[in-house]
Order: sequence, then structure tokens, then C-alpha cells
Amino acid sequence: MRAFLDTNVLVYAVDEADERRRAIARDLLARGADGDGGGFVISTQVLSEFLVAVRRLEIPVGEDVALGIVRDLAASVEIHVPSVADIIGAAERAVREKIHHYDALIVQAAVSAGCDVLITEDLQDGRRFDGVTVTDPFR
Repeated sequence: MRAFLDTNVLVYAVDEADERRRAIARDLLARGADGDGGGFVISTQVLSEFLVAVRRLEIPVGEDVALGIVRDLAASVEIHVPSVADIIGAAERAVREKIHHYDALIVQAAVSAGCDVLITEDLQDGRRFDGVTVTDPFR
């Protein structure tokens, strides 16, 4: 199983103000995409959003720590770099599926990367997009 991680999963893994979600995110990351330590896919968008989001937490993550996490992620997970076709496809998907453009970029990246699952709390659990099923581990 190929699983794409949305930004919120990574943010919750370091969010000291939300212990329940932090525990779920950390357990998910520790288990891996296939339940036995396999890897995940994320996009460059996820890395960028993470850097911004963790600075806005109730208990912010320091810039050096956040950058270190991004470096570790870049070395340990598959990174999908969206193409121009992905961006155009996401714009079309946003209109067609009636979702926010940035969510459509995440969905498009998961589809383009050949993922089976998109792990996020930002879209309806169980919803399917071109063979990718949304899973909300925090519901």
C-alpha cells in the first residue's frame, strides 16, 4: 500500500497542545504506510506547509527544529515534486470535485504518485479520488 501524508498528520506529530492527535500521528508514523514500517509519500507542498504551520501552533516549534524535521523527512520519505500537469490537473479537480485548490493539489499529488491512500483530516473519510481513498486517522 502506498500512502500519501497530508501536512496535518506531520503537524500533529509535533503539536504539544493536542496530546490525543499527537499520539495518533506519532503511532501512524512509527508503523509506516503498510503497517510494518514501510514508507510514505509527501510532496514539496507538504514540506512547505509544515514549515509555516508549526510556527503557528499554540506552542510553536522553533525554526531550527522545524527545518531539522524537514531535512529528516526529505531523507526518509518519498518526495513527490508536482509538475505543471499536476498543477493544472489540481485546478481542474478543485472545480470538478468542489474542493479547495490546496486540497486538490494534495489529492493530485497522491494520484500522480500512485498512492492508494491519502491520510488527512481535511477531506471526507472514505471519499475516493481516482483510486485514492481518503483516510482520517483522527476521526
